[in-house]
Amino acid sequence: MNGADRDASRRLRSRARLLEFLKFRVLAAQLTFFDDWRLEESFTPDQAAARATALPPLDLVAFRQWLQPLWPEAMALTDSDLHECLEQAHRLYVDAPPQPRLGTVSAPPSL
Repeated sequence: MNGADRDASRRLRSRARLLEFLKFRVLAAQLTFFDDWRLEESFTPDQAAARATALPPLDLVAFRQWLQPLWPEAMALTDSDLHECLEQAHRLYVDAPPQPRLGTVSAPPSL
């Protein structure tokens, strides 16, 4: 294994470990986990479904400041790596709002 392969392997391992580190924090806090690093409110309250499926722009400098004392090894990751880990954590661990099933109609119960 050459140096480039070792670096790529180390980077992938660090990303996987960061994703594991984020897992229970995101599962517990859901969308509010990302609020401290949100650059701007990208969604209006009536766009809750979009907010649950799309990660808004985040302040990676502020995220690094939060992360540094908790997970120092992540400081070796690039901003792109950090952003991809946050996107993946959002995609995997944020509960999406229930979607209506296609082909079904909700009718009030008959009396």
